[in-house]
Amino acid sequence: MNRLSGPLMTMSGNQSPVVSYTFDLEEEFLVTGSCGGSVKVMDLTESKVTRSLNGHLAAVGSVTYHPYGEFIAR
Repeated sequence: MNRLSGPLMTMSGNQSPVVSYTFDLEEEFLVTGSCGGSVKVMDLTESKVTRSLNGHLAAVGSVTYHPYGEFIAR
């Protein structure tokens, strides 16, 4: 059995610890919620942040995609 010895990918962009995350249905995007109240949408193909949603007054403890995959919710 082959085991991976390190991460497949490293994403940067969050200034505070990530406490929640979810993938879209096609696993092309990753959405993260952080202790600092920000939500980041990350393109996994391009390895970059494509959207940053700021202004939450508290940590974003949960993020999820709508079943149709077009919207995210906190």
